[in-house]
Amino acid sequence: MSALNRYDSEDRRTLKTVDGVMSRTLWPGTQPVAQYDTNGAPLGLVITDGLGFGRLGKGHDAESQAT
Repeated sequence: MSALNRYDSEDRRTLKTVDGVMSRTLWPGTQPVAQYDTNGAPLGLVITDGLGFGRLGKGHDAESQAT
């Protein structure tokens, strides 16, 4: 298995590549909100609990679980 991570100037992981499969993470502030594949298709939304802990929900199910 090979892995590569890239980080921005605020030490947030913005790019993850595992065995040639790349994903990007969107950070509008201090919490990640979504992950996308290399074509821009959403891989999932990050659902946070308000305390800074989150989990990656998949696709549209994440939106319905967040409400």
